[in-house]
Amino acid sequence: GDAAAAAEAVAVAGSPVDGKLPLRLTFKAGDFFQNNPFVVPLMVQHVLDEASGPGLTHLIDAYCGSGLFALSAQHAERFSHAVGVETSESSVGQATLNAKANNISTAQFIAGDASAIFAGLPSGFDGAHTAIILDPPRKGCDASFLRQLLTFAPSRIVYVSCGPDTQARDLRALTAAGYELTRIVPFDLFPQTRHIESVATLRWPSAGEVPRPIIPADLAALFEGGEGAAGRKAKGGGRYTRRKRK
Repeated sequence: GDAAAAAEAVAVAGSPVDGKLPLRLTFKAGDFFQNNPFVVPLMVQHVLDEASGPGLTHLIDAYCGSGLFALSAQHAERFSHAVGVETSESSVGQATLNAKANNISTAQFIAGDASAIFAGLPSGFDGAHTAIILDPPRKGCDASFLRQLLTFAPSRIVYVSCGPDTQARDLRALTAAGYELTRIVPFDLFPQTRHIESVATLRWPSAGEVPRPIIPADLAALFEGGEGAAGRKAKGGGRYTRRKRK
């Protein structure tokens, strides 16, 4: 309605990425968006550099929001195809509009539960040729999502987190499954606070080999309260209902 339209905000994804002109991205008030226009372009460039590599032709952007990472990747022509998945239908609708507004036809966005995304991917997506960008809420991933992620077995995982403690928990599970943690880089999106964005890169250690991770037997035990508690959505919806970081 008129009120929703009036609440629409516009964000420009900062300085050029890969020498391209900046994307013009819109999002609704109340939907999540990275909020530091000076540091975000540096972080996006780093995430794309870490997600790209020989033989990686497809990208999955989990918890994709308004499409920042997926659209930036395709704007820079990094992958043949990208799929973004988000629990917020409002964000998915906005990401789809952003793709059209920026004339990007190689990215699509799916509304659904991010912990059940791999079964519904388009044809052509297989773990051996796919990189995954994760940008979950502060509570991190849940055991169900990590189990499906390991079953899908991507060659590359780039994990963006505003909660380094839950990121460390999830990285423990991913490294126990066989992935190699190659780099962690912090980005100070919130100057003069204790908050950072932490970007971790994981790769399958044997280049050219089809990843065959082993799901840790104690995966659910890593999550406080068990798998059920870890998998429950926060009251009021998902990640994109949060208004501020505490």
